[in-house]
Amino acid sequence: PDLYQLTWYSLDEEGNLSKLTGNDVELKDYPQASVSYFAEVTYGSQKATSDTLSVEIVTPAIYTVTEDAVSCSGDEVTIEVSSDDADVEVEWTEDGSKDPSIVVAPTESRSYEFTISKKGLCPVKDQIPVSVKEKPSITMDEEKTVCEGSDIVISPTVTGKEYSGFEWTDPEGTVVSTDLKLVMAPTMSGAYTLLVETASCGNASASIQVKVIPTTVLYIDSL
Repeated sequence: PDLYQLTWYSLDEEGNLSKLTGNDVELKDYPQASVSYFAEVTYGSQKATSDTLSVEIVTPAIYTVTEDAVSCSGDEVTIEVSSDDADVEVEWTEDGSKDPSIVVAPTESRSYEFTISKKGLCPVKDQIPVSVKEKPSITMDEEKTVCEGSDIVISPTVTGKEYSGFEWTDPEGTVVSTDLKLVMAPTMSGAYTLLVETASCGNASASIQVKVIPTTVLYIDSL
């Protein structure tokens, strides 16, 4: 055995040949890029070369996703998976699209799943959560009748969250209250409108028809 000499070589993708240290039959190396290895055995003046062993280095699939995606109920929002690696492919479970970004319009908070693929690696599933804020909606009676001089109470039901304000206006557009419940003695018939304002999902409005009945006045002539 002492007459034999074993030498390991590496050949990179650009054709550069390097002689490696060590002459054991078992090679330990830590390549940073794809490379081929072969061994050369000499016995005196005779040489023999082993078959080539190719090692392909696959870098992890590195990607970024849309963070803190927020939408108002039913509104469109774009979510995206991006990568600087041209070998990374994405496929959305929602519709099978292979575009890096998709436009969605969720009506409630949910997550959108996608699969990341890259040659030489097992596919990886991931997801992007989208938080949905509820738009305000107003429910109240369509009409009310009140005698002139008497109070009217209108108590609408409002769904949604994050209200920033309420505003009631009379038929002439004058603001008559900034509370959700309207309590007043109306002096004119017509549409009384409630405007609900939110910080992030727009406004909502609804009207109620109020009919004011004049008070009967009785005149008695003096005798």
